Amino acid sequence: MQEEWRDIIGFGGKYQVSNLGNVKSTDRYYKQANAKTSEYEHIYKGKVLTPFYTKWGYKRIGLSQNGKVKFYTIHKLVVETFIPNPENLPCVNHKDGNKENNNVNNLEWCTYQYNNRHARKTGLNKGNKGISYKNRCLKAIEYIEKGNKHFKENYNEPYEYAFMVNADEIMKILKGKSDE
Repeated sequence: MQEEWRDIIGFGGKYQVSNLGNVKSTDRYYKQANAKTSEYEHIYKGKVLTPFYTKWGYKRIGLSQNGKVKFYTIHKLVVETFIPNPENLPCVNHKDGNKENNNVNNLEWCTYQYNNRHARKTGLNKGNKGISYKNRCLKAIEYIEKGNKHFKENYNEPYEYAFMVNADEIMKILKGKSDE
């Protein structure tokens, strides 16, 4: 398969993702103030970015927008860029069970239920035998409240994978707690 690059939505052509799961910054010009002359143009040479791994084994990348860096899982960037989601499914599944394989042919949109079932079937998740869904949600909330306040403003995938719960459900519970 030949590598195809597309702009990542929301970054004005500053970053691109490929169908093979690579991310790069693009060449671009910008103007910078200078003490001697009022300003000068500078070229930023784009490059393939080096991802890092989350403790759950997913490749992540930090992308900068307006001076702030936000982190994204690469598999999510690939599907959002290359695979339409007309049913508005919330989750991404690695078909072969390999979290490092972010090739577009290995990814699919799915439901949380399907993703969890697939993870158990491929041996990625041994299941939560004996632990109810409600208790997993409560355990996730306890973890969040103890040390990660950031989740309340901007939740993302790792909590869902770590506790095998839907982040929207956690947000509803947290919202209900704050209304009390």
